Amino acid sequence: METGGAAAIDCPSACGLFVLDSFSRAPMVRSIALSSAAVARMPGHGLASGRGIGGLGGPAFDRTAGAWDDLTPRQRRSVVAAMVLLHAGAAAWLALLPAHAPLPVVPPHTLKVEWLAAPAPVVEPARPVAPTPLPARPTPPRPVLAPPERLVAAPESAAPAAVVTPPPAPLPVVDSPAAPPEPAAPPAPASPAAPKTLPPEAVQYLLPPAPVYPKWSLRQGESGRVLVKVYVDEGGMPRSVQVVESSGHPRLDEAARTAVQAARFKPYAENGRHTAGWAFVPLTFDLEK
Repeated sequence: METGGAAAIDCPSACGLFVLDSFSRAPMVRSIALSSAAVARMPGHGLASGRGIGGLGGPAFDRTAGAWDDLTPRQRRSVVAAMVLLHAGAAAWLALLPAHAPLPVVPPHTLKVEWLAAPAPVVEPARPVAPTPLPARPTPPRPVLAPPERLVAAPESAAPAAVVTPPPAPLPVVDSPAAPPEPAAPPAPASPAAPKTLPPEAVQYLLPPAPVYPKWSLRQGESGRVLVKVYVDEGGMPRSVQVVESSGHPRLDEAARTAVQAARFKPYAENGRHTAGWAFVPLTFDLEK
């Protein structure tokens, strides 16, 4: 055995070197070395040739094997007994170590949150405000009454004499001139003559009216006769176009009025003068034509 902070015990029967740390009091395995004698008895190992097993050959291995061989049987038994006691003490020491008790399982706590309504604010009643006293009005001084004066009757004066005014002298009578007679009112202007109606034979065209049959009227099967009244001026131009008799269909009436408005008439002459007047133009919408 060697000293120096640790105790080393060589044991070929245990096939290893066990080291007891004197400071920690726990067995620690530093290294394992097989003795030459023990290994020599094991079949299949050639220590005679000087080869090491697992890198354990060399001078250290030879020194350990020689130390065990130098021990007497009594010393060897003491070493084995010490090893047994050492292992038993280590096992007892480990058994006495306090086991790690499991941590207690704490059940989860449930927190109950309850919302409380805020208390209503306390409204203090308004304190009555004492009215401010008005300043006292000063008492006006009483007027001092003067003693009444004595009235002295005035002497009556004599009444004035009446003055007689003579009447005015009459003015001479002067004859006023007679008022001039009012002028006679001018005669009222003669009202313009109403436009005359041209005879049917007087209605002649430079560009006759060409009515266009409305497409929707064709689809609906609308037909009829329209009488149009047109005012033709002295130059033969239509100035006013009116529908006198309707066909019963507004689309046909509007087509007839548009056609007469676009026509051009031959000026009508009467007594060598061109005369304007009303003319009547009949237009017929027939589906068969």
